[in-house]
Amino acid sequence: MRKLYYTLLFGIFLSACSWLPVYHADFQQGNMMTAQQAAKLRVGMTQAEVENVMGGAVLKNTFNDNRLLYAYEYKPNNQPMKLRFIALTFRGGRLIKIEKDLTPRIKDV
Repeated sequence: MRKLYYTLLFGIFLSACSWLPVYHADFQQGNMMTAQQAAKLRVGMTQAEVENVMGGAVLKNTFNDNRLLYAYEYKPNNQPMKLRFIALTFRGGRLIKIEKDLTPRIKDV
């Protein structure tokens, strides 16, 4: 009888571990970007001026030296991942094109 009691008690304690939510740390990766930084970007800026405003790009296109990619991923605890990006194209050392999506998008997994 005592063996059955301990077996049931152990089973209850073991199953209680699954009732608690598991903690997941927030996950951030890439360049932290703000709307204020993006608003400072202007066509005609030099690459040095852009890097002064935005910081160094985490992603660099190895096939095209005239393109900088700033990407930011944020995964809050138990929530979908949010993505933001800015792609900057240069010609002759000057910024000619700004592509940006600063609205947090949920990544399709």
